[in-house]
Amino acid sequence: MNVNLFKDCEIAMESPLIEARRRFVSDSTVAVEIRLKPGGEIPEHGTPESVFFYILEGTGLLSIAGESAQVVPGMVSRCDADVPKSISNHSDALLRVLIVKMS
Repeated sequence: MNVNLFKDCEIAMESPLIEARRRFVSDSTVAVEIRLKPGGEIPEHGTPESVFFYILEGTGLLSIAGESAQVVPGMVSRCDADVPKSISNHSDALLRVLIVKMS
């Protein structure tokens, strides 16, 4: 069995307001947990893989292809490959998001 803690996973991105770690990696799937502190933002970008976002904790603003929505824990949203997306935390609490990339 393979189990891991966030602190023990490979760093995918790190800055004063963002910490992202790879929770799971296989040939066809990568799961990344992103922790956005208040004011943190992953700017608009595209990826060659389709992804889905699962909101674990907190609230934020998710934008996909120019359409934005407030997100809360339990929400899931899918984004196709090469479509611009961003996520930001404008609250005063931590935003935790699981992003799964599927090739």
